[in-house]
Parts: sequence; structure tokens; C-alpha cells
Amino acid sequence: MVWALLVAALGLSLAGASGCSLFGGKPAAEEKPPVIEGFSVVDPGTLQEPWLRAWYDMCGLVAGVHVACFDGENTYILAARGEKPTAGYSVDLWGAEPGAKGYTLTFRTNDPGPGEMVAQVISYPATLILTPHPADAVTDVLFEGTETLPWPAPSPANAAIIPTEPRPGDEVSATTLHLAGYARVFEAQFQYALEDGHNVLAAGGIMADNGGPAWGRFDLDIQFAQPSSPGLTLRLFDESAMDGSVIFEVDIPLRWTGK
Repeated sequence: MVWALLVAALGLSLAGASGCSLFGGKPAAEEKPPVIEGFSVVDPGTLQEPWLRAWYDMCGLVAGVHVACFDGENTYILAARGEKPTAGYSVDLWGAEPGAKGYTLTFRTNDPGPGEMVAQVISYPATLILTPHPADAVTDVLFEGTETLPWPAPSPANAAIIPTEPRPGDEVSATTLHLAGYARVFEAQFQYALEDGHNVLAAGGIMADNGGPAWGRFDLDIQFAQPSSPGLTLRLFDESAMDGSVIFEVDIPLRWTGK
């Protein structure tokens, strides 16, 4: 027991002195910058509203920088790297520089080093940021490190429509599709359309159980025609009461695997 403790202490000492692990891990990463004024990192575990957690979970599946303002005052910014094969990937806010038209955010991405021991589980590395600045205050995004993420991202959820089913990339094997999620739209009504790149396979209206400005739940099954190609897109959107134009659209890519 004493010998084991001495070996452990020696390992810790060497790791501290050299900036790397006793077993050949990569050098310790540079420390994150101090708090950046006007931009605070949020622990997603503290999100109380189910619709906000659903927005985080849904957008976290799609690599890119997602932005949504839900109350007209505070803006959430989610930098997500999408699905990764193991743990050990990260993305962090590294700076926010004000300019003439708005802020430029800098993010830093890191990957596991060669031979580094990480949990062999699928991960979705992301960082969530809250700012009192409006959604259009971020005018540019820069990246340092291992990966550049899309900006703006093709977000599968927004400030009015947040689906929970289906999820981006889901496989569909039968001509029935379950739709569920949250919506905050006028008179609780909005629209869906399922397309295969050539034809509209199904289209219609959705009714949530609450109308805006409250959040309502929606949950329904739709039937659709046989696809002519494997690539499907589910469109969820509202229509402007002023001119009927499409607003708050989200597109969810799916894959047809049926016969």
C-alpha cells in the first residue's frame, strides 16, 4: 500500500512538473481565458425550461454555431461540434471583440491527442453561451484549433419551433413518421411538409396545445407517399399573418431505408 502511494505521488509530481501525464498524454492545454464581459458560459444541466433544453439537445446534434433569442432580451449561442466517436473533444469560447457593427467571437477546438486515453463513447461536444446582446449582435465567428464550424449553422430548431422527433439523420423505414416537440406560434398553428428532393410526400397543419406567446407541445403521426429517393427533408414552418410568407422554418434531414 505504501509503495503504491509513493508511485502515485511520483506520477502526480512528474505530471505537474512536465505539463503532461506519466503515461504519455498530450501537454496540458492552455488555460481558458478569464470571464469575457457580456458573454457567460452556461451549464446545460441548469436549464430548467423543457423547451430550452430541447433546443440545446436538438441543435447540439448539428455541427455549427446556433443562435436563438427567446424573450427579446437574452440571446443563447451554442457552438456545437456534432457527433464525435469518443470523448475528449471540446469547443470553448476564447474571446469576444467588439467592432463597428457587432461582436466577433473566437472559439477554440481541441481533439484527443494520439494515444490519449478517453472514454470510448459517442459524444456531442458543445459550449452554451448566454448574452444580453441581441441575436444580430454577433456579426462574425472565428475558430482556432482543430476544426472550423459552420456559421451560421443549419439549425434544426429556432426561437419558435423546437422539434424533438424526428432528429437530424434519423432513418425512416415505414411511411408513417412521428412528429413531436414544442412550438410558440400564433393561434398554436403551423405547417409541415415532407419532401424527397423531387416530390412533396405529405403536407399539412400542426396544432400545438398552446398558442404564442406561451409554449405549446405538439405530437402527431403523419402518413406519407412512397419516396422516390433516400434523402428526405422534413420542413416545419409558420406563415406570416401579414403576407403569408414562410417564417421560422427549420429543416430536418432524414434517410429513407424502407422498401
